[in-house]
Amino acid sequence: MREIKFRQLVKGIVVGEIKKTGQKDRRGFPTQSIETNEGNSFWHYWGFIDGGFTSPQNNKIESQQFTGLLDKSGKEIFEGDIVSNRIHNYSVAFGTYSGYHAGFYLHLKDSKYDIDYPICPNLDLEVIGNIYENPELLTPTL
Repeated sequence: MREIKFRQLVKGIVVGEIKKTGQKDRRGFPTQSIETNEGNSFWHYWGFIDGGFTSPQNNKIESQQFTGLLDKSGKEIFEGDIVSNRIHNYSVAFGTYSGYHAGFYLHLKDSKYDIDYPICPNLDLEVIGNIYENPELLTPTL
């Protein structure tokens, strides 16, 4: 069974540190902020409140799930990563693909292909970036 874990990426380049704002959100929880190249991002408490899970109310924070797989260097592969097999670069995604499959998959889009592949442990992949910080790695080749 794979370990269930997530990572959170702040969209934009982080230029400051996480700090408490001294303010509270609508539920009374302290807010925090981080400065990015797109301005300050604000969010509040992660956790269970009133029987439901609450997460940052912020569209600059992206949660990405661990696939349970490691690349050839032992680095964890997460949803949103860009991986390479030395021939093509793929984005790692989670959802429905190829019409009727569901789960983690590799998406290849270039000048010749727009194809989805299931991700499996025996692929010789290397994490080379992620879709938010390195989108140029997915630029179609001619």
